[in-house]
This record gives sequence, structure tokens and C-alpha cells, in this order.
Amino acid sequence: PALASAANNPDGTLLILYNSTSQAMTITNDSASSTAANRIYTNTGSDVATTGRGTAIFIYSVTDARWLLVAAAA
Repeated sequence: PALASAANNPDGTLLILYNSTSQAMTITNDSASSTAANRIYTNTGSDVATTGRGTAIFIYSVTDARWLLVAAAA
């Protein structure tokens, strides 16, 4: 599965995702196919992937108008 966006929320909103499958989860960096305010910055400049079961933690930044990836673990 791939994640490119999530509906925007108030500043500081936390979002924690848990991938309970054996498939890798790809977090797409600043995807042009998503509405700007729903996009994700991975802070790496590229996509981030977990292998199999994994978690990803995001925080919403009104200043950046983006979700910011705080941590991802496989």
C-alpha cells in the first residue's frame, strides 16, 4: 500500500498509522496527485517505505500546510 495524503487538520494534530499486513507501506513525499494541504513531507526529499509490519507517525503543520513525517519504523 502507498500513502500520499490525508485530510488536513488543525495545527499539531497527530496521526499514527499501523500497517498490520506483510506488505511494504510506502509514504509518498509531496505527491503532486494530492491536494496541496493534504500532502506529506517525509523530510528526506523522497519516498519512505516500511517493510512489512510498521508504523508511521505524522504531525500536521498549518505553517507548511502539510503533514510532516515524524517517525517511521518497519
